[in-house]
Amino acid sequence: MATTTEPPRPDTLTTSILDRLPDDLVARLAALEPEAVAALAEAMRRESRRRAILQNIPPGGPLPDEPEFNEETRQVLQDMRDGKNVTRYENADDFYAAHGF
Repeated sequence: MATTTEPPRPDTLTTSILDRLPDDLVARLAALEPEAVAALAEAMRRESRRRAILQNIPPGGPLPDEPEFNEETRQVLQDMRDGKNVTRYENADDFYAAHGF
């Protein structure tokens, strides 16, 4: 993993990403409408930011924009990250049905 503080050049980054994708997917990306390209770029930016933030966070530590939490809240957040006492639903309808909405 690179440790440089310089952001990658867009053309270099794009080439690096596209070189790793199957040709059929590259062709489908090339056919996207401008609005879809913009939405994809924004989703990639958000995911990149999320990963960068998480890579620099000690386990159980707060995110850079999180307030300081008390011990109970920190434990709840750690339990959530560990999957303890977490209920998962297939979709929103299942969630609402389980809670009587």
